Amino acid sequence: MKVVMSKISKQAYSKNYSFEEELIETYPDINWVSAISEEEQIKEIGDCDVFYGWPSHKVFLAASEKLKWIHVPGTGIDRVTKNNQELIDSDVILTNCPQAHTKPMADHTLGMILSLSRKLWENRDQQHQHTWKEGGYVKSAMENNNPLVALSGTTLGIVSMGGIGRQIAQRAKGFEWIFMLLINTHLTLQKVLVKFGDWINR
Repeated sequence: MKVVMSKISKQAYSKNYSFEEELIETYPDINWVSAISEEEQIKEIGDCDVFYGWPSHKVFLAASEKLKWIHVPGTGIDRVTKNNQELIDSDVILTNCPQAHTKPMADHTLGMILSLSRKLWENRDQQHQHTWKEGGYVKSAMENNNPLVALSGTTLGIVSMGGIGRQIAQRAKGFEWIFMLLINTHLTLQKVLVKFGDWINR
């Protein structure tokens, strides 16, 4: 069996991460091939059984009937299926990692909330400028009618309780937030904002 590994295996991890080495050691009977550029992928996909990554339409057209499985090492598959009707109509199995980035995305969300509520970017700017303004950014926030926000007791709205939404809620418990959960994800952004506004004004 031949498995083609696209650039994700080379670039997504730190230099010390031996992902490919571990695969080769665990499954020595499989021919693991790294294909970084599109040209390399076109060359290698012709006789491979499995493709790991996001093959372009051009790369997929170079595949033979031997290709049975494409695994996307992420949640979204639109990069693979967009404008690729040949793949959609084929018998090739397409799988993804639906929970791959839920925790990092939740971490990032909490980080953005903290940065906005505490004006952390202003502290960062002052650090770059090598300046210390005692109470400076607090005073600036008050003068601009944009005060710092104490998060305890505030309301957090979560649209959809999917994998990311659940991870956000789990992390947010420690902040003593009040939760508003909107399960219907078919609403437009405007309707979502209106619904949250109605809840807040009750």
